[in-house]
Amino acid sequence: PFTEPCVHSMGSVRIYMSAFPGEKKVFCRSLGLDPGKVAWKGMGSPFKPENRRVCVAAAGSMSKRNIEESFGSFARIVSKILDTHPNERGIIHCNSYQLGSRIVSVLSNSDHATRMLFPKNATEREAAFTQHAASQNSVIVSPSMTEGFDFADDLARWQIIAKVPYPSLGDAQVVAKKDQERDWYALQTIMAIVQASGRICRNEKDKGITYILDADFNRLYDNNQHLFPTWWMDSVKWPKISP
Repeated sequence: PFTEPCVHSMGSVRIYMSAFPGEKKVFCRSLGLDPGKVAWKGMGSPFKPENRRVCVAAAGSMSKRNIEESFGSFARIVSKILDTHPNERGIIHCNSYQLGSRIVSVLSNSDHATRMLFPKNATEREAAFTQHAASQNSVIVSPSMTEGFDFADDLARWQIIAKVPYPSLGDAQVVAKKDQERDWYALQTIMAIVQASGRICRNEKDKGITYILDADFNRLYDNNQHLFPTWWMDSVKWPKISP
């Protein structure tokens, strides 16, 4: 109801720009736009797929119902990834402080314990980022650094998306939008994943690898292939990794 007075009335021509706005019909419906009156221009990424690799290494479902069964395999794969990048800084996107605390706890007895930085709330993020930038191989564990932070070049060469970031169904507005538009809910999740994967590849010469460890990503992809941007999928691999 606010789109007409706050946006549409401000000009006869409006340009909306985004690295990933999602599917046209969903985008238009969410803003009250008539798709037939909207010109839509999509462009690929100028970054080479081999420089922004995404590795889907499913460790098991990380949903609330399945995490206890999956966490052992998940922790072992996280340790293998840390072993693979012993001298490179990285990020673990954990989706909640509770999961972040659990990840840091299980790694506290490993050879990588001293690498871990865990800002326990939003006010600690800037200090953690500053400390991370001054370190050689630190790893930030945070549920709230999927956007707004620039991990260019050596600030991060790898990252882990520990859990598929579905919007919270504890939010009444999210539930209402999900009930009204099924694709909207899936698209918000996909946009969050695409946004997170872009934290570590910030320019055409930058390189980094993203690991998605939640097996629920496979279901998200299988049910919503039409919503994923082609340029992003060009970088995705599904290797077989033993937990």
